[in-house]
Amino acid sequence: MLLSALLLLNGCNPKEGDKQIVNSKEENKEEDKEKDKEKDKEKKSGEENIKDKEEEKDKEEENDKEEKTEDKKKDIEKKNDENKKKEENQDEDEPVEGRILEIEEYRELLENYSKIISKRVESISMEGIAGVFEQIYNKKVDEALESIGYSIQDISGDGVPELLIVIVSEKEDNKFKGHETIAIYTIKDKKPHLTQEGWARSRFIYQGDGKYYYQGSAGAMYSFFGKFTISKTGDILECNDFYFTSDKDDNPEEKAYYRNTLGTMDIPNSEEINISENEFWNIAKEMSEKPVNIELIPFSRYEEKLKGIDSSPEIRVNWAGTEVESYENLHEFVLDRNESSVRLLFTANKTVKDFKFLNLEVLDTSQDGKMKYKIKEVYELEKLTPQKPFLATVVYYGDLTTYGISYHDDSGDKVVYAVRVSGEDGAISLQKIEQ
Repeated sequence: MLLSALLLLNGCNPKEGDKQIVNSKEENKEEDKEKDKEKDKEKKSGEENIKDKEEEKDKEEENDKEEKTEDKKKDIEKKNDENKKKEENQDEDEPVEGRILEIEEYRELLENYSKIISKRVESISMEGIAGVFEQIYNKKVDEALESIGYSIQDISGDGVPELLIVIVSEKEDNKFKGHETIAIYTIKDKKPHLTQEGWARSRFIYQGDGKYYYQGSAGAMYSFFGKFTISKTGDILECNDFYFTSDKDDNPEEKAYYRNTLGTMDIPNSEEINISENEFWNIAKEMSEKPVNIELIPFSRYEEKLKGIDSSPEIRVNWAGTEVESYENLHEFVLDRNESSVRLLFTANKTVKDFKFLNLEVLDTSQDGKMKYKIKEVYELEKLTPQKPFLATVVYYGDLTTYGISYHDDSGDKVVYAVRVSGEDGAISLQKIEQ
């Protein structure tokens, strides 16, 4: 009663109060719902942001992948273009490798090879020349100079270039190439060192990357072949695989077949293998495939480089050997003949007029080494042509007697040359003299 009275006094109806309380609760519920909605929105927005970020990340990764793929494609295309250019510059069947260099340590060696090949010396004391003499035998000088070339390149990979003396097997568009190597040199203690030499019955065929196929023979019963690689120091050829034949101890007329990695015909340290003659040579055939050509400088070009300002540009002189027999036509002249006779072969690069062979007698020598000669004309030709060389048989009587030539050059001037013989190695050349 007291509570109702109080409420009445305050103008409050208990039922209306209950309504207000209910309304207040409902309002609170609405507020909570709104808050929940806001939270849901925020949560949803956060999730969307995370999703967007993940999508952006995925896109970035895809873009990176695409860029890398594109870069890779460009690299591949670039490599393909480079390889294509290389292939265009190379022989279709056999790749040509090598960079031709000049190196001081090989200069004297190259000059000696040049003297031998151009037949300016009859003999010389040096290693690695057996194959050269075989190659130039019975060849004319010009032919000999274009039959052998050289290349200086680092085939061992040690940073020291090797000198390769190689038989020319291809000549096209003034480019010389070959793969049969008749001498390999490297540099040891600042001097040329002979790594290996080859000749007709002991052949080394270059196969690229410092590798060689080797084949040789020591008679019908003894044949051998194998694979070799130049050592990292370039001073030896290391054997990878080696096959050879030999006669059997119990039957000298029957062949036995052996294999080792020593590179020598060492029967006690080799494995005897049970194969036929045909199988033996089929292995050789397989091993010898794909020779690699080396780009070469022929010795004809080296000779041109050696020519000094006093040398005749039109005529070359050489000691005459068996190659004179290969000339169908020769102008021959015998000035003197006895057991000491020598033959001088004069070959013209182009036709010269008023050619004369001279007997020269030294009258005086000046302080600077220039000689004064008494000149006597002993033979003359209206012209000397490349097709028909001049061969003179003479005798050298001491140091005061020598020989020479004269002719009219392109400008119509008369030029005179003495035949000079080196006191060091007997090399022969022409030296211009003043009249």
